[in-house]
Amino acid sequence: MGFRMKNTLVSLGLAGILMFSPVTSTFSQAQPTQAVSLEQKVSKTFPYKPVKDIENFRQYSDDILEIVAGKMNIKLNENIPKPTIVTEDEITLDEFNRRVSNYMIEHGFEPVYLNGMCPMYFEKENQILLLNSSTLHSLAHEIVHYFQVQYRHEDAANDPYDALEKEAIYVQRWFEKEHMKQTENTR
Repeated sequence: MGFRMKNTLVSLGLAGILMFSPVTSTFSQAQPTQAVSLEQKVSKTFPYKPVKDIENFRQYSDDILEIVAGKMNIKLNENIPKPTIVTEDEITLDEFNRRVSNYMIEHGFEPVYLNGMCPMYFEKENQILLLNSSTLHSLAHEIVHYFQVQYRHEDAANDPYDALEKEAIYVQRWFEKEHMKQTENTR
């Protein structure tokens, strides 16, 4: 998710901003693994419905993280903390806007106030926000931003061609096509 200001796209997916300390969920801690292929160790398909309708949707976060890392050719590093996940029920709109505005100010833009939240990766907190209506491919999209920031040290504020957001959209669509199962009730 992004928006344009002063002829520059600011990726809301990378609008990692300040100080939301209560952590509700984290990816599981890295465990020693045997030599097992990615296909053997992760789920191949995930439910295609809003996270609010998936009992404990966070159970899929490690698998999605590994799938996205594989797609992006990133080797996971246990010394880099995995992001935590919060939902819109765990953050207020004012807190969301404070984080977005702080990010904008830090990067030389005017602060903004949005009327609603959107899925986002907050880099300073290393935290992913999902809406209750988000599906798991939105989590894959935000994980791309996590890898862009934490592993590749990229910055959306210095991305005039929107390459970071385009990459996140590409991986999200790929993930949706390859790993989300649709049923008659979810079309």
